[in-house]
Amino acid sequence: SWLAATVAVLRCGLPFVWMGAGELQKKGRAEEAARNAEIARILHPGLVLLGDSVSPEVMPDWEAAKKPRLLLLSEALTTTVEGSLQVAAGMPKLMCFQLTG
Repeated sequence: SWLAATVAVLRCGLPFVWMGAGELQKKGRAEEAARNAEIARILHPGLVLLGDSVSPEVMPDWEAAKKPRLLLLSEALTTTVEGSLQVAAGMPKLMCFQLTG
């Protein structure tokens, strides 16, 4: 399902960035969380596509990141194109993917 989401966003021509989802070993999770926080702080994504198994310890403080819309991958795959475009209207043109492979 992450592949379908990636192909879809590429076909739409939207910029996106992958975020860590807790795939590193426990000792690397602090670094992964720090990178995610910097992505959120600097890029201010409008939409974050979340996988079902994202580790809570690597999630940035979304309130501090101008609160993007968080959308579960399973929900995104069943959302209509029209609904997605309406949700994205007025948001920054950057998406973040936080999924496990």
